[in-house]
Amino acid sequence: MTFTAAQLITRALQGIRVIGVGRHLTDPDATMALVALEEQFEEWRQKRRSIYAAARQSFTLVAGQVSRTIGPTGAHYTVTPKPTILANAAVLPVDQTQEVPIGILTQAEYFDIGDKTEEADYPCHVYMETGVTNNTLYFWEVPQTAATLYLALPTISGFADLTTQYTYPDGYHALFRTDLQIRIAEAFGKPVTRAMEQAFIRAEASIAALTDQGPPRLETDGALGRDGVMGVWYDPYSDSIRRP
Repeated sequence: MTFTAAQLITRALQGIRVIGVGRHLTDPDATMALVALEEQFEEWRQKRRSIYAAARQSFTLVAGQVSRTIGPTGAHYTVTPKPTILANAAVLPVDQTQEVPIGILTQAEYFDIGDKTEEADYPCHVYMETGVTNNTLYFWEVPQTAATLYLALPTISGFADLTTQYTYPDGYHALFRTDLQIRIAEAFGKPVTRAMEQAFIRAEASIAALTDQGPPRLETDGALGRDGVMGVWYDPYSDSIRRP
């Protein structure tokens, strides 16, 4: 479905009965709602189940380098927008044809590693530290070859302005509209009704089903050896970590 931010905002304001017959979208209202809309995207970028695509991207590891920056202005890996989560990760060793899944660590798991300088041909785990402009990827073990790193990076783009047309899969217009209605209702002196909340819940559930491509592995389950990388899974329906 193709629509502009102005069209989406108009529908949201009509839904909370701010505009209608005799009143049209004004510039101040549109500007305020556009800010709220961008806040939506900032929040949704943290949720795998709100994102319809997890782009698979490849990067080259550098021998002896424990970390690499990743983001719009990353010194090593340039990715726009800045990734917020890793849905999956794998490595293709040098001179090999079969990829090897690697674990995605939490901050606590990475900090618990005693010797972060331990070396191997390629890492068996990766941890992404969030920054303001760019993120930093930390590898364990430290790679000693230029293996290829594959990351699944969930992303969803926002609205740059009021007039540019964007195309999203079916169901996203309802998700954007119902969430925006709840976010801006108070600013316009309107109550958030149960019907509004239920409409958003239905829209979000529909998107969760749409974005389910099987539960991508997010992190490891305790043991940091190569044999334990399949223990923990990300459940897109509940937006949570599931353990066996």
